[in-house]
Amino acid sequence: MEVPAGRLNAGQKIFFWVTVVLSLIMGVTGILLIFKNSLPLTFNCLLSTIHGLFAIIFVAAIIAHAYLGTIANPGTGAPWWTAR
Repeated sequence: MEVPAGRLNAGQKIFFWVTVVLSLIMGVTGILLIFKNSLPLTFNCLLSTIHGLFAIIFVAAIIAHAYLGTIANPGTGAPWWTAR
C-alpha cells in the first residue's frame, strides 16, 4: 500500500522540517550568544559549540539539497537553460 505524498515528496518534507529545527536552534543559540558576556564561561563554550556544529550541519543539508535537486537527477538542469 502506497501512502499519497500530496504536492511534496518525502524528501522535501524532511528537508523542510530539518530546516525549521536547525533554524530554531541557530536562532536560539545565536540570540543567547549576543549576551555572552553575562553568561558563565562553560555555558558560553557549550552554546558556541552547538551553534557552530549545527551551522555546519545546516550548510551540509543545503549543499545536499542543491545536489539532489540538480546533479543527482538527470534532466533537471535543462529547464534552467532552455526555459521550458
